[in-house]
Amino acid sequence: AGTFILSGSLSGSTLFSIASGATLRDDGYLNTSGTTTVSTSAKLMGTGTLGAVVVSGTLAPGDSAGVITTGSLTLNSTAHLAIELGQTVAGSYDSVNVAGSVSLGGTLDVSLIGGFANHVGDKFYIVLNDGTDLFTGSFGNVSTVTGTTGTLTLGDGHQFLVNYADNADGGSVANDVSLTLTAVPEPGTWALLICGGIALAMRFFPKAKTHKPKTTQTMKHKSLITLIAAILALIGFA
Repeated sequence: AGTFILSGSLSGSTLFSIASGATLRDDGYLNTSGTTTVSTSAKLMGTGTLGAVVVSGTLAPGDSAGVITTGSLTLNSTAHLAIELGQTVAGSYDSVNVAGSVSLGGTLDVSLIGGFANHVGDKFYIVLNDGTDLFTGSFGNVSTVTGTTGTLTLGDGHQFLVNYADNADGGSVANDVSLTLTAVPEPGTWALLICGGIALAMRFFPKAKTHKPKTTQTMKHKSLITLIAAILALIGFA
């Protein structure tokens, strides 16, 4: 087990298997005329090009955010498609370009990275399917809404509409998979803490001038700084 990085070309096999516990980062060309299998607990990542891919482990496009290109794609029931979302510009979020059929299954794991704008309505095309091949299946952790749509809610409250029949290229067949942000988290406890901190700060700096000893004012200033630092620490800014 370990990580193998491919930056050139590796071919000549009809079947290439990534063993359990291993990680392959494909930034080149791998087995483009054959099939690559990703075993349970194995991981395929990178920005390279492959032939057909069958996933029982994890498929994570990009080295961070990026695009991986495959032939026909099959995600089995134990598979994880790990998608990072940043900006809506292609290449600033993860996606899979597929030349062939798409069979979906397993779990869609979404994480938000730098540049994510939190704009309701932002759309990300995470699977781009060429030609006229229709998708089959769906992600197990996506709640079904219609035959071609569902909803995915992240642990932090972000919610996405999953469309299995979108049309990114305007072709004759709607066979791309997209995520559209439909809800963002409501302000939580940290917002209340900030409001409370501001209200308390106003008591330290009343409108009317006072003539308290400098030592007392200095102590209050230090206490206020300590309070603000504590609030920032609670919300993750310190």
